[in-house]
Amino acid sequence: EGLGHALTDLRGNPDVRVVILVGAGDKAFVSGADISQFEKTRHNAEASEEYSKRSEAQRSLLANYPKPTIACIRGFCLGGGMQVAMLTDSRLASNTSQFGIPAARLGIAYGYDGLRNLVSLVGPSWARLIMYTGMRIDAAEALRIGLVDRVLPDAELWGATMEIARTISGNAPLAIKAAKITIAEVLKDE
Repeated sequence: EGLGHALTDLRGNPDVRVVILVGAGDKAFVSGADISQFEKTRHNAEASEEYSKRSEAQRSLLANYPKPTIACIRGFCLGGGMQVAMLTDSRLASNTSQFGIPAARLGIAYGYDGLRNLVSLVGPSWARLIMYTGMRIDAAEALRIGLVDRVLPDAELWGATMEIARTISGNAPLAIKAAKITIAEVLKDE
């Protein structure tokens, strides 16, 4: 929910031209949901539905965000963390990053939107392999299959992310907005 508050605050600020999402520290971009809390937050159908609604509201805000977004990924990017990363416009990762969706091992079914994003990035075959096995892949493999756009040494990641953000910020805002809207339309389900 904090992500939603931050995105809402930044959306209305005309001085903000690009939003970069980055994890605190080097351990993880987003490690996903705290599975130790599932018994508390998803203990029955009603609780599970409420949890899903809250998390979907935050993802929807990011998915439909009017400003360019960049994920700067260090460390683990798992489960819900991958869902967040896949909703950004660009994903840059450290060469030590790891990616995966362990839903199959946890008995969790992913919804249409999360899987649509995965399939649009990596294709149906890789989406199946990731979802069916719950496997983790390293940054080089994530780059090869199209999950991330660039992989850099950890020491260069933030600088490269900022360079892209500065370039976007320096371009014509209406051209960027038009491209973002048009690309979103292209990606919509027919």
